[in-house]
Amino acid sequence: MKSKLGTSQWFDVDKKGLSQLMADRSAGYVLAELIQNAWDQNITQVECFISPAKTRGWHTVEVVDDDPEGWADISDAYTLFAPSRKKSDPEKRGRFNLGEKLVLSVCQDAEIVTVNSAVKFTARGRQAMKARRDVGSSFKGTMKLTKADVKVFKDIFNALLLPDGLKTTATIEGEQMVLEPHIFVRDFRSSLPTVICDESGSMKRTTRQTTVQLFEVLDGEKPTIYEMGIPVVNWENKYHINVMQKIPLNMDRDNVTPAFMSQLLVETLNSTHDLLEDDDFKETWVTQASDDERCEGQATEKMLTARFGEKRVAYDPSNPEANKLAASRGYTVVTGGSLPKQVWANAKAAEAILPSSVLTPTSNDLFQNQFDPNGAEMSLLDPSDYTDDIKAVVALAERLHGVFFDTPCSVTICNDNNVKHAVAWYSQNAVTLHLIRLSHRWFAEDNLQDQIDLMLHEFGHHYESDHLSENYYNALTKLGAKLAVSLGMKR
Repeated sequence: MKSKLGTSQWFDVDKKGLSQLMADRSAGYVLAELIQNAWDQNITQVECFISPAKTRGWHTVEVVDDDPEGWADISDAYTLFAPSRKKSDPEKRGRFNLGEKLVLSVCQDAEIVTVNSAVKFTARGRQAMKARRDVGSSFKGTMKLTKADVKVFKDIFNALLLPDGLKTTATIEGEQMVLEPHIFVRDFRSSLPTVICDESGSMKRTTRQTTVQLFEVLDGEKPTIYEMGIPVVNWENKYHINVMQKIPLNMDRDNVTPAFMSQLLVETLNSTHDLLEDDDFKETWVTQASDDERCEGQATEKMLTARFGEKRVAYDPSNPEANKLAASRGYTVVTGGSLPKQVWANAKAAEAILPSSVLTPTSNDLFQNQFDPNGAEMSLLDPSDYTDDIKAVVALAERLHGVFFDTPCSVTICNDNNVKHAVAWYSQNAVTLHLIRLSHRWFAEDNLQDQIDLMLHEFGHHYESDHLSENYYNALTKLGAKLAVSLGMKR
């Protein structure tokens, strides 16, 4: 192309060079660009036509809309980077003012006709036309397409998310196609990064509240992030997600930043955790979303329930007995390495998984809680209120303790409805009997066997706190032998 000196323009654009920007893009990009531009207009319908041209290997591509006013300025079609209303409107898809130019660059010839103007493009250049339309605009161009390119056109067309209130059709080599709405799941509001044009004409990034729509993924489709119905990039998710404003994209419009995707992942989980099946919570995208401080408590709890069940406790490294006791009662004991650090933090904040020592406390836990300076003081029965039966059992406990350990024993009677997990507990030469849990009947004179049974159980903790350990088993047999000898049993 010859340089044009002495003109008002600073730049010339080489058509061939511009077309090379399309070299790595699918042919479907052309159709997406034309439909996208039509959707940004005040239309109710857009029609696409692709048919073989006279020359073998070439096709005619036409897109027609019904905007009553047509294009405000047809020069937008062939003027690169000119100011545009789309740039300043985050709810319009165009931003670089490149779309039509890239399409034109791959056309052998083309014409654009709108309400108040028309222009054609040929080998000789650009020329105005007398043709006009009553309503709407049409783009018609001839471009080289393979069978594979035509298939891509069809795939791109079917992948579009149809905006509400718009009819979009295509006739591709005689095949009639109507863009059908996808199955809507739900939507939510989100504060997301976007790009707008400031007063100086520069594209600036900002953050803005917008609607995010979720759609079902049909058979044969891959979950995709959309920008106002135009596919951007595939992602790991159960749903298509449609952001109803400009997404910060590269110039090729085919990717988003990792931070943007992470935000969409966690907000999708927060919005849909009540819809997900148990198997969904095993998916990679849920794992990634759960491992985010923005993951809400309900989503975290639902994920934990799906993975570990309703009966779950956190492994307590300081209380092996509580862990064993929880497992024996049907709880899933979740160890530290089972979940990432941030998921544990989210679970703790939501109280979605409690330590084993809280849900399945041991006798020692209860005893220690009695003396917790930060906890409520346990209510004990005053010795002056002891019945004769209670006094007899207290004396029995003191006597047995002397036999076993040759040391005095402190015996107290708990009378507290708030203590619900044990009938008795022992620690440091002190035993507590829970009157409410045991009942007055247990203290009766004719219940001596049960009384001795419980004392043996509790005094075994003199040697070992863990009920489920071998040391505790050995402690009980040792005490039983001592008791038998003390009673004079001989061989």
